[in-house]
Amino acid sequence: MSEQQEKEIQYYSAAVNTWFATRLEHDKHLLTLSAGGIGLLVTLLTAIGVKSAEAFVLYTLAIVSFVVCVVIVLAIFTRNSEHIEKIITDNATEDPLLRLLDKLAKFSFILGVVLTAILGISIAMTSLYKENTMTKETKKTQNTTLRESVNGAAQLKPKERKSIEGAGKLRPSNQGNSASNKKDE
Repeated sequence: MSEQQEKEIQYYSAAVNTWFATRLEHDKHLLTLSAGGIGLLVTLLTAIGVKSAEAFVLYTLAIVSFVVCVVIVLAIFTRNSEHIEKIITDNATEDPLLRLLDKLAKFSFILGVVLTAILGISIAMTSLYKENTMTKETKKTQNTTLRESVNGAAQLKPKERKSIEGAGKLRPSNQGNSASNKKDE
């Protein structure tokens, strides 16, 4: 075997190994990211909760999309090993089921990401709307409370008297002082 033939074999071997590694890494990343998406959605669900029917549908569809992706990727791993055995023993070249599973995994992952993004935007919009509504209600409540708290303050104003009649009632009563009692009579 010539040196050129050995280089071509090594190059081909490296290219095939890289191709397999890249394809497997792609599937591993889909698996990891889908599991992370499920974790994110469950965390959002427990922290924020479901505020509307639309949010419930989005949570459900996004979680189902990521679960489907995880299940499909696990099926791909199993099918990959079977396909490699067939390539070695039977000289098989293609597996239409693997091609379909790859497309379904990508589609379900992308769908999960899109639904999660829509859910995040929906939660943010709902939060922003509620914050604006609460701010307006707080201002309205503060203005009403202020008016109510000073309402009736005019009743505290001293009444005007035209004379000093009744001033004697302010004098302390001194029962021991009979002279002052006689003067009043």
